[in-house]
Amino acid sequence: MSGFDPAVVAESCGGTWYADALPSRLTGFSQDTRRLQKGDCFVALVTDSRDGHDFLEAAKEAGASSVLVSQPFSNFSLPQLCVPDTLIAFQKIARYHRQAFSGKVIGVTGSCGKTTTKELTATLLGEGVLKTEGNLNNFIGVPLTLTRLDQSTHHFGVVEAGINEPGEMDTLAQMIEADVAICTMVGEAHLEKLGSVEGVAREKSRLGELARPGAPMLFPAQCLRYPEFRRFGARAWVAAPPGSDLPEGNFNRLNYKTEPNEEGGCRLKIESAALVPGIYDLPVSSPGLVSDAVLAITATRLCGISEKDIQVRLKQWKLGKHRGDWINLGQCLIYDDCYNANPSSIAEALAAFVSRSANEQSRLFILGGMKELGDESQALHEKVGRNLPVREEDRVVFIGNEAEGYLTGLKASGFPVSSVEVFATALDAVDSVKNFCGSVFLKGSRAYALEQLLECFSEEKEVSC
Repeated sequence: MSGFDPAVVAESCGGTWYADALPSRLTGFSQDTRRLQKGDCFVALVTDSRDGHDFLEAAKEAGASSVLVSQPFSNFSLPQLCVPDTLIAFQKIARYHRQAFSGKVIGVTGSCGKTTTKELTATLLGEGVLKTEGNLNNFIGVPLTLTRLDQSTHHFGVVEAGINEPGEMDTLAQMIEADVAICTMVGEAHLEKLGSVEGVAREKSRLGELARPGAPMLFPAQCLRYPEFRRFGARAWVAAPPGSDLPEGNFNRLNYKTEPNEEGGCRLKIESAALVPGIYDLPVSSPGLVSDAVLAITATRLCGISEKDIQVRLKQWKLGKHRGDWINLGQCLIYDDCYNANPSSIAEALAAFVSRSANEQSRLFILGGMKELGDESQALHEKVGRNLPVREEDRVVFIGNEAEGYLTGLKASGFPVSSVEVFATALDAVDSVKNFCGSVFLKGSRAYALEQLLECFSEEKEVSC
C-alpha cells in the first residue's frame, strides 16, 4: 500500500501524536506549502531564514493531512506529530522508509559530475526509477527524495549527496544506505569548511563506508591517491583510463578507452576481469564525462541491467541545463557549463572546449569566480588563470569578486592584459561581449548566474564577423 502509516511514522522518529483522530495514511511529506500535495504531512522545519511553524495554517489550506512540529499547538485542528527536532525526526523517518524499500538504492557524490552521473544512472536503469530532483541533495533534500520511494512503483532509487561541512556525509550516507555507491571524483571544492582536498576525500569516502555491507564503491583512479579509498579493497570498482598507474590492491579495475565515433561523441570500451567487456556509443567525448559514464554504466550493470538495454538507453542521454552543453546562438558556438564551478570542473570544461574550438579563429573565455574555497581561494584562482589555454587572438572576461586572482595568474602566463576585461556581474559584461562572433566558453559559480549572458549572443550582431 502506498503512503505512510501514522503509527509507524511516529515509532520511526520517536514522536507523539496529538489528535482526536489520525488520518488512515499520510500520502507523503513536504516542507514547502507551495508544493505540498493533498494528504501530505507538513514538516515544520526551522532554518536560519524561516520557521516552518509559522506556516501551519497555510499547510492546512494547501491540503495537509497532518503536521510534524516541535511543540503542540492547542488551537490548531490538524493532527500534530510532536518531536524535539523536526529535521532530525524527518531524517529518521526517511531512513526507516529507505530501510523498508526492497529495491536497490544507488548513492552518488563527488566534487563535480555528481548530478550528471545521477541523471545518466537513472536513465540507464530504465523504468521504475526514482531520482533526486534538481539539486535536492542536502539534509532536507535527501529525506524528501527517500520518502518518495514507493514500493509499488519503484525498483531503483538514485540519490545524490552533496556536502560542504565535515560530518555532513555521515548523516546523508546513513539515510541513503547505498546498495551501490559512486564518487565521481575528489577535487578542490567547498574548501572553506572542509579545509583541504584530503578533507574532501575523507567526507566523500563515507558514502561507501556507510553503505550496506559489501556494497560496491565505484570511483575513478585519481581517488586512489587517498588512503580512505584504497581501504575499500575488493569492494572498489576503479575506472582506469589508458596510462593509469594504479597501486597494488585487490580492487576491481575498470580499464576503458575511447575512439571518436561518427556522431561527434566517442565509442567507449570497458574491460574488467569481473564483468563481460562492453562497447558503448556516447554523445560526449570529454574525459570527465567519459569517466562519469564509465561509473554510471558499471553501476547499472551491477544492478542487473543488460549491456543491450544500456546501449539503447544511452541514446536518450542528454546533459542537464548549463552542464556542458554546446549551443549555437547567432554567430556563436557556446560551451555552456555555467551551472557551477570549482578548479577541477573548470579544468575539465576547458579541455572539452579547447578540443572542439582549437581551429576557431576567434574565442572568448568568460569565467565567473569560484566560491567556497576558503584560504586557498586566491591561489586556486591564480592557478586557473595561469593555466588558461588562451592564444594571442583570444579574448578573456573575468566576472566577480574573485576576478583579481584569475587576472594575476593570467598576467604571470604572459597573456596580454589588453585582451582581458573584468566586471563585477554578468549583466555588467553584456555590452562588452554581445557583438562577439566565434566560440564562447562560459563557466562560473552559481552565484554569478552567467546564463544571463546567453541571450545577448542570440541578438543580431552590430558588426560584421
